[in-house]
Amino acid sequence: MTLDFSSEGENYRYSYRQQIRREPGSQITLPDSSQIRFNSTHLGVLAGWGLTPDEVTYQPGETITMSYTDQTLYAIYQSGVRFVDDLNKTDVFFEEGKVEVPTPASGDASAIFSGWYDQTTGKLITDPVSYTTEGKGAFFEALWKRLAIEDVTVLYYDQTKLPTNTQIGIGFSYSNTGNVNLSGLKAVLSTQSDYVRILRDELQLGRLSAGLSSTNNSRFATKSKQQVRGEANTFRFIVSDSAPAGSVIPFTLTITNDKGDSWSHSFEVTVR
Repeated sequence: MTLDFSSEGENYRYSYRQQIRREPGSQITLPDSSQIRFNSTHLGVLAGWGLTPDEVTYQPGETITMSYTDQTLYAIYQSGVRFVDDLNKTDVFFEEGKVEVPTPASGDASAIFSGWYDQTTGKLITDPVSYTTEGKGAFFEALWKRLAIEDVTVLYYDQTKLPTNTQIGIGFSYSNTGNVNLSGLKAVLSTQSDYVRILRDELQLGRLSAGLSSTNNSRFATKSKQQVRGEANTFRFIVSDSAPAGSVIPFTLTITNDKGDSWSHSFEVTVR
């Protein structure tokens, strides 16, 4: 099967064909609008795929069965502006006339909306009032900054039986669960307990790309969650010997980025 993405018009011409080789009868998923990287002001948005260049046979992203004979499917484009938000599972399309830029909201407290972005043109909308359609349209995806603080680990000790008068280390793992790279990350540990003296309350974390995970001292970020290991770049604190046995001490771990966004996680430890 051949997918023909080609299109041409005044002052532009795109020529690209993709070959797909699969066993006849197997299932294949056709590209959707998010996989088109041609300039959307020239093309608009992907309307679908056709057995002929002027009529849609299959929808973008549709799963079809591989035929026994070689087929060519043509990308069919239409004028308009599309706003796709993967987090909220919304897809809003304006075919013509006035475009009303959506203002998404999320029930996830860790999600911070950062604007609408068209990868094909590099255009970012942060002020919905100022947007005007250019050319044939645009394909915008919602940008979300999200960070999950996962395992907070007390090194070498049971956090339900902490000793007093001992320097204790804490590490943690965290993941960038959004679709925006985060930079200038910094972690701060705090508590309101009078029984605790924090020796090191701030850690520099650097940058974490979208979809990756790390720990307070990992050398490299990975796609899978990492285990907390070692004492390098860890929080340090001491519990006073005046703390009664069984005292529950609350802590808050807050991570901020260089834009002033923050994500917090609360946890408790217990004095033995």
